[in-house]
Amino acid sequence: MKKIFVLFIAGTVLAACGGKSAEDVKVEDLKSACDCVEGINILLEDALDYAGEKSENELEKDEAFVKKMDKIDEIGKHCRKEHKVSERKLDEIKDCDAVKDLEATMKKFEEKF
Repeated sequence: MKKIFVLFIAGTVLAACGGKSAEDVKVEDLKSACDCVEGINILLEDALDYAGEKSENELEKDEAFVKKMDKIDEIGKHCRKEHKVSERKLDEIKDCDAVKDLEATMKKFEEKF
């Protein structure tokens, strides 16, 4: 019983400390420009992880990857419309540590594709 309790506590702590997953990113939760930057970064990282060593041609035919890209597009449209977030205006977003992370992820994404 004690081991189960310890495993439960460890799982809870790890889940609380861990970052959000792509499944956690939802339009209705993006209340600020910084939320958008964080969400887009999570989605791009997820897409990069999924893509792995697959070619661009393989990924175009991969239904799961296409869904990931559609979600990035949906979130991007919402963020441009509601929070004026765009690649060109990232430097205008103040007090958001996620901007540097997103810029690095976008660079990796551009190198891959």
